[in-house]
Amino acid sequence: MSTMMDSKSKKKSKRAEDSSGAAEKLSSLANRSGFWREPASQKSAKKKVSWESWLLTVGRRSTKRSLKQLCDSDGSPLLWALNITSLSPLATELLELLTKDNPTKTVTSKSTELLMRWLAGTDSQPQSVSFALECLAIAHLLPRSAHHVETQLWWSGLDALWEIVQSTGSWRVDVEVPAEQALAHQILVGEVPLTLAYLMPEMRPLYQLRNLARGALEEGLEELLNGEGLPRAAYVTVFRGLLASWTRCRAMGSRFKQNCWNGNTEEQFRSAVTKSLCLSSSLGTTLLGDPTSPTWETDFLATMLRLGGNANDRTSAFDLLDKKLTQKLAGKSGKVVAETSDLCEWAGLAILRTEYQRTAPVVAVDFSEPAMRLDVWNGPHRLLHGA
Repeated sequence: MSTMMDSKSKKKSKRAEDSSGAAEKLSSLANRSGFWREPASQKSAKKKVSWESWLLTVGRRSTKRSLKQLCDSDGSPLLWALNITSLSPLATELLELLTKDNPTKTVTSKSTELLMRWLAGTDSQPQSVSFALECLAIAHLLPRSAHHVETQLWWSGLDALWEIVQSTGSWRVDVEVPAEQALAHQILVGEVPLTLAYLMPEMRPLYQLRNLARGALEEGLEELLNGEGLPRAAYVTVFRGLLASWTRCRAMGSRFKQNCWNGNTEEQFRSAVTKSLCLSSSLGTTLLGDPTSPTWETDFLATMLRLGGNANDRTSAFDLLDKKLTQKLAGKSGKVVAETSDLCEWAGLAILRTEYQRTAPVVAVDFSEPAMRLDVWNGPHRLLHGA
């Protein structure tokens, strides 16, 4: 069991400010020399990339690069850890549209409609999870719809997303910001630019966004965790959402030479994966979380443990969770399990359990505020929840 001091000394990220000044529209740069780049896999063809040549291959290439395939997921990874009823109608419709694999006439028409609706509401740029997910969905929708949406509208969508990425690049995150804003920051300032760099690497300005994303993600994992993977008590409700975003980024980062973060951040991510099991009930819900919060998704759990877990984590998952949730876990189990309990004064959290078993009791305590909150379980039965 680990303990931490009340205060935590952290080195502030010195991320470069790439967002100073007004962002020039990408559509105005597309015909300039140096805008298009040739990925290593295409250089042997000795053909210069252009808008026309990009359109010829984007459908096939974007399918190969889809998150669903990258994460070996049956469903959309964008839906991981989401309570879809809490999102804006537009975010919900965009995410649902992305679950459809075949570009039928209905899907094509819907893509145009949703893109136009999204463009009409981009001026305010609220620091909300719904807006961040809308932008993330648009980043995935654009390469899929390049053949089906009118060219001028398509470029307007990319210009708007580019401007948002540039204007939000200076946003910072630390433990003083509300939980929802912290999650929105990691999606909007970290995952969205990484997604653009991953899905459309032929556009040099988008490919270069991987550096902006890298800085934001490194800052997020450093600032929001206690150094051993545990979040502050106030962030428990968004911890799964953060892990979902970080897992998607880790999957995309595996295709970049320098990954999506440095080695120290990789250790933080792996520690967070371990602590996410410690913070799980035997039903797969988050301890101290919202009673309506979803359980682990099978694909989410499997991808997260494949990218950031180890044999001991898999053993913990197998022992704690129902077989329906662990059916897609791959790899050998360990001879021991991860730490069953944790106490951190910086986080204001204590998790007390004797073992990782479906029938074992567990007590989670949020003592970050004078009015402590408890979450008490006896196996799969919740006995007490609240202050």
